[in-house]
Amino acid sequence: MAIKKLCYEWINSGDTGLKGFDGFISYNLLKVADKLHYRLHKIVNEFGINPQEYSIILALQDCSGCNQVTLGKLLGIDTASMVKFVDSLEKLEIVERRIGKDKRERLLSLTNNGVQILEEIKPLIQQSEKEFFNILGDEGAEAFYNSVEKLLTLSN
Repeated sequence: MAIKKLCYEWINSGDTGLKGFDGFISYNLLKVADKLHYRLHKIVNEFGINPQEYSIILALQDCSGCNQVTLGKLLGIDTASMVKFVDSLEKLEIVERRIGKDKRERLLSLTNNGVQILEEIKPLIQQSEKEFFNILGDEGAEAFYNSVEKLLTLSN
């Protein structure tokens, strides 16, 4: 366990000693994403869910009654994983499934419990992200966010 902790601290120190990665923004952005994902995981785990399940809950806030397959495609979650995640959220009484027009179609929506959990989690994540990006200052954080938004509009 001590070795695992040392490896984690070394990797997250920002100085891995792997000079071959110097100057590669893609690698550095992956490291930033990993750090944010770790913080997200810690928060949502307290509610008994994982980051992928949180993304489903968040999406259902704006897409109540959305088709399960379509939502999975929008979120980049394969069909088998989507079924597993929705099963878990359904057991936790966060999401409910209904049969659509076609008997094979499953429509998803948040339960009252799901809405309440989302309302509890969102400010925690917002605060965590604010603390994380505090090093950039308000203007720097906003510039970074705007830059990421622009980059996300690029096609592959």
